Amino acid sequence: RVVFSRVSTGVFHQNFGNSLNSTVGLPEMSTNPRDFGLSFIKVTGYSPIGDEFNNPQHSATNLLQVLNSLSLVRGRHLLKAGFDAHFTRQKAFRDVQSRGFLTFTSQPYFTGHALADLLLGLPLMTGGATLDNRQQLRTESFNAFVQDEIRLNSSLTVSAGVRYEVTSPPVDTNDRANVFDPASQGIVQVGTGGVPRGGYATDYNNIAPRIGFAWTPGMSNNTVVRGGYGIYYNRSALAPGEGLYFNPPFFDFNLWYPLPGAPLTLANPFPAQFPKNTMAAAVERWRTATNRQSTVAGSELRRLKGPQFAHRARH
Repeated sequence: RVVFSRVSTGVFHQNFGNSLNSTVGLPEMSTNPRDFGLSFIKVTGYSPIGDEFNNPQHSATNLLQVLNSLSLVRGRHLLKAGFDAHFTRQKAFRDVQSRGFLTFTSQPYFTGHALADLLLGLPLMTGGATLDNRQQLRTESFNAFVQDEIRLNSSLTVSAGVRYEVTSPPVDTNDRANVFDPASQGIVQVGTGGVPRGGYATDYNNIAPRIGFAWTPGMSNNTVVRGGYGIYYNRSALAPGEGLYFNPPFFDFNLWYPLPGAPLTLANPFPAQFPKNTMAAAVERWRTATNRQSTVAGSELRRLKGPQFAHRARH
């Protein structure tokens, strides 16, 4: 038996293909028209405006399944065996943060009022991603099983079997994906330097035993007691493979914030040049206190002016 299915889904922002950023004087982070719209703008105390930053997204997944099973009756035995193979192909794009975002808060960095900062064009933080991470994922799954069901008597039937499953990690057709390599402490391309194409190795240990029984107590046929045990494996989702597309240089996400001499402005909210040699943050603290010790009736009293507390010890 051969089964084919196709699932196509898409989620698109309201201003899909319409560059409202250009209309209001903001730059577009992406050169792809499908990403055009309005950056997501947050102003403390007000509802946000702009297009939701996880979109646009679209995926088309093709699944081809080839399966067959065989049953054979021999005396008290019912033997079953079969196989099942899945071939999954997905093409997708997920243009997350392709228009960027701007945040205006009431922190006392500029005026202390978010709306005033917006009118002055001084965001406290901006961010966004430049991306070229179109997805072409594929994965295969191969499964086989054998089972024997034995009718011991008219009231008791037991079964035992085993299933073996192996599923390959989702991989990109052209290995256009990167992953963190603990050995080199850096981002490396999959399929190179001993790094698996899917970012992790295939698990070949998925052996799944199954046992079960069905018992009809007494002479009545109205009651059946059933029980069983088994190990079941889930076919790998495509999500781990999709995660490999969200690493540089295919997905390069940046955060920007104002620095002395380098403020963020609406004219250039996503600067190409950003200082990398910055000083560590520091806080200056000072404190003063006065201590006095005295003896009263054979007891010692310690007082601390400032945050006050006392400790009394008997002699």
